[in-house]
Amino acid sequence: MEGFKFQSYLTYTYKNSQDQMKDILQKDGYLDYKIIPEFNLIRYKINNERVIRLDNLLFLFKTYYLKITIAQLIQLCLQIVKKYQNLQQNSIKHNYLELNRILLKLDEKCQSMSILPQLLYYTIHFTGYDCPFYEKQDYQYNQIVDEDAIKSIILQILNCTYQNEIEEEKMLDNIKKLKNQIKISLDSFIQSVQTIFIEYSNRDNEYQILQKIDTQFNDKNYKRNSRKTNVQKNLSNLQNMYYNNDKNWFLYEQYLYQTIPLITHEFRKAYIYQEQKLQKDIKIFDFRQLLDEYDEKLILDLINQNIAHISESCKFEWDINIIYNDIKLILSEELQKLQYFKNDINFFKKEKNFIDQLNQFKQSIQKKVTYEAFETCLYLKYFQLIEELI
Repeated sequence: MEGFKFQSYLTYTYKNSQDQMKDILQKDGYLDYKIIPEFNLIRYKINNERVIRLDNLLFLFKTYYLKITIAQLIQLCLQIVKKYQNLQQNSIKHNYLELNRILLKLDEKCQSMSILPQLLYYTIHFTGYDCPFYEKQDYQYNQIVDEDAIKSIILQILNCTYQNEIEEEKMLDNIKKLKNQIKISLDSFIQSVQTIFIEYSNRDNEYQILQKIDTQFNDKNYKRNSRKTNVQKNLSNLQNMYYNNDKNWFLYEQYLYQTIPLITHEFRKAYIYQEQKLQKDIKIFDFRQLLDEYDEKLILDLINQNIAHISESCKFEWDINIIYNDIKLILSEELQKLQYFKNDINFFKKEKNFIDQLNQFKQSIQKKVTYEAFETCLYLKYFQLIEELI
């Protein structure tokens, strides 16, 4: 988006082999990522002026910050379906696809999106392959069949078309037909889309409008055009106030997306534009402490429980401080997986559940690391004992 001059990051875990993940990501086509094999992590870098998550795009549309034609929304559905079919042809399964795991990357010939409607050219990319929904309580078992996920996503996009205040009954029937067709099969949906485009003089979506239905490119844009400079200045000031560097992008993204509806209301409704800033009642959540703090009591309790269990059969001398320090060193790396919870700024709508799930995932990491560190220490004890006996 124009004026969104900041970098953000998406972090996901994976269980596949590194070679498998490299192959999947190469075929997906979004190449601004880094694999961290020692932690089984993938980190995507997002240039927010040229790349946007699908759920954020729809949020900006629903709040009237963006104007998108019905033809463009239908084309978006079509491109997502074709992206999925391409993955099928390459025998790639996702298993965890949702709105917030789909990216739109603008082509070079396309300007950054702004409050003014425009022709859109982009590629579709999926993220989060092989990564569970850690924000869900039953994340260990919660997968989505890829085709079911695609159908759900398409239906959510099609529901957004009604925001463009469709008046023609035939077009309303066409939207209903598309929603029924996607439930039947992807191929029947594709065929119905092409039929609608031809019917409204927009073969292959060449013009990105449906004749006599979409009017965004040619009227009602005077006020948006007159406010574009105000909005860009407002965004620049927000960034100067709240975005210091890449390290606080997560906080800034919250500031930005919770201020956007205020900006939208101002440029659409106000007679004289007043700069919009972060309001005092807006909820901003910085969970850096939750990411970095260890549960010392939990770790020490687990160590003592393991020692007590082993001591029933073997008498070893233990230095708890050495074990604990080893665990802390490993945890400083393993807790990088918690960066996953920065992927979706919309957590503030369900903050308690979000924190509960973060803590649950964090606890599982601490238990796993403590157990594995103790197992390593125990192995060394046995090895030393064998050497002494020899």
